[in-house]
Amino acid sequence: MNTTTDARAGVERLLHPRSIAIVGVSPQPTSPAVAILANIERFQYQAELHLVSRNRTEVIGRPCVPTIDDLPPGIDLALLLVPRVGILDAVQACARRRVGAIIVYASGFAEMDAAGRALQDEIVAVARDAGIALLGPNCLGYVNHLDGLPLSFSPFYPEADAPAPKVAFVSQSGGTPTIVRYALAAKSIGVSYQISTGNEAVLGVEDFLDPMVDDDRNVVIAVFCEQVRKPQRFLAAAARARERGTPIVMVQPGRSAAARASALSHTGALVGDHALVRTIIEHAGVLIVDTIEELIDVVELLATFPVIPARGPALITDSGAFKGIELDFCEAVDLAVPAFSETTAAAVKAVVPEFVVVENPLDVTAQALIDTQLYAKAIAAVAHDDATGATVISPIYGTAERGMQKIQSILPAFEASRATRPAVLALLGYVDVPASAYADAAAAGVALFASPERALRALAAVTRYGAFCARPKAATRVLPAPLALNGPGTIPEYQAKQLLAQAGIPFPRGIFATDLASAQNAAAEIGFPVVLKLQAAALAHKTEAGALALNLGDAGALAAAWERLHANVRAFAPGIAIDGALVEAMGRPGTELIAGARRDPEWGTTLVAGLGGIWAEALHDTVVIPAASGEDEIVAALRRLRAAPILAGVRGAPALDVHGAAQVLAILGAIIDATPGISEIELNPLVLYPEGVLALDALIVI
Repeated sequence: MNTTTDARAGVERLLHPRSIAIVGVSPQPTSPAVAILANIERFQYQAELHLVSRNRTEVIGRPCVPTIDDLPPGIDLALLLVPRVGILDAVQACARRRVGAIIVYASGFAEMDAAGRALQDEIVAVARDAGIALLGPNCLGYVNHLDGLPLSFSPFYPEADAPAPKVAFVSQSGGTPTIVRYALAAKSIGVSYQISTGNEAVLGVEDFLDPMVDDDRNVVIAVFCEQVRKPQRFLAAAARARERGTPIVMVQPGRSAAARASALSHTGALVGDHALVRTIIEHAGVLIVDTIEELIDVVELLATFPVIPARGPALITDSGAFKGIELDFCEAVDLAVPAFSETTAAAVKAVVPEFVVVENPLDVTAQALIDTQLYAKAIAAVAHDDATGATVISPIYGTAERGMQKIQSILPAFEASRATRPAVLALLGYVDVPASAYADAAAAGVALFASPERALRALAAVTRYGAFCARPKAATRVLPAPLALNGPGTIPEYQAKQLLAQAGIPFPRGIFATDLASAQNAAAEIGFPVVLKLQAAALAHKTEAGALALNLGDAGALAAAWERLHANVRAFAPGIAIDGALVEAMGRPGTELIAGARRDPEWGTTLVAGLGGIWAEALHDTVVIPAASGEDEIVAALRRLRAAPILAGVRGAPALDVHGAAQVLAILGAIIDATPGISEIELNPLVLYPEGVLALDALIVI
């Protein structure tokens, strides 16, 4: 598959085959071939069906041919149900017969060891040369619920009352699509496709996104992905999905070292820098969640909601205790709880008892046990509140009979607003809610949860996504002229500072000196105290080499430091070529940040910022920011640092110039985007003051 067009055509033949060959058929009732064949027959999928068995001429009343070479040419899809050792020969035979697409179910390839990866590479070479769309290996196939084509081992049966398909799910995991499908079905939300991509030797998650986006029946696309193997293809599909208003919700494990090791053994995924990848994917408009449970919940909300909320919800309950817990939880999951508008507060006051405190969250109290219409009155009062974006009601469920009575009285109350405003009914107390209640809620356009915490966590993610989508489109950036570079390698600090200063990065006044005499002249011109730093491309980290002297107060101290630093470097790295020394004004103490820009060869450019010195590494307190971000976005990202209270000023200290730091980071982003030769820029430290910032060190790597 050499082009996007070829891949798209191959996916079409894979998912909608007019002819299917099942290779490796056995008459054993428990064999995979018999299970898949039974699925096809139960759904009466209309396609030519061919069976290949090397030792049977007939299986379950169907004729078999002995080899793939005996099949008619040009079959759309071949299912390879043969052992690992026979896969290469089978793929080669499919190439000879011009088969359009293949599913390889067998495992033992790149996910296992080097020999398995080498075998997988051989299979890939054959498939690509022949233009074959290959799904797998190490996968469970797919189920096309739209056309009734279940090409997986699990038994599937036609359902007369199956919910309308709304969600397409493509996953590198085999079992996860089934988990998600059954969970959504319980909420009367149908799945259009559940696709297991496995090792993604040829086709990956990215190859299925475009056709999913183009199908208007897919309201939401769900993705489980340990590694995005074709980043630019993925990002282009994500951009199209955002333009069409089709949310993509994704789980991407790999934050921990253990998860990255697990991914390698699971599907052979080489998981890269998780924070960098997540930042870029989220900036492309993909909603990333952390667990399968959250994936299910977020997808449910998006498939149920008529519009995606961009503001926090109106919250209603009948438990004063839960009201406080709810506020704590909303803060923990970053879900804003806006105050009611004056109009809404007046409407609420008119329908609740006078002893009810009118605020968000609204506790209607146990009075709802007496006035069973109080829930509906409260919902109607907040339903058109412009200050909030959704309505969430969390009543005490109580007994099964009482709980169902509450559900039946609450659902109709959403009728007037459900076309324009999301509605969530989240029951208090872990309860075994009848399936009929979920069906009734789905019919009413209401998302029903037996756990308020799950509902609120999912709503927080959806609301952040809604706010992201509602943001005005960023203005086109005007990039500076590319920096004039000599490389490859690390640019010495004095040269890096000259280049970056021209772009607007503030540095202390400095002069480059090639000998002690010129250093003394430079110090006299700048004024003591000064800093002395030996300069060489190999001295990226001067402290370890003893190549740095601070707070030199006079000419004698400078001369002594000159000799000492040269001796230190000779001892640290004999033979190193020293260009000279940078003499700089001694900077004022302040709060140190690390600020940088980096280029990933596959994903592109990002910024990184965190508390400077040793703290960024010791505390892992950094944020990754898209390089194209504006100043306001960068400020918001800096506010997410655990060290953010220090930036805001603590114990009477003044607030620091966070906007100045954001301006510097924005300049770094513009520089790295304008200069393709740069792989990394680092300012460490970037010192923040109440007014202004100053970069004390600079590194550029080409």
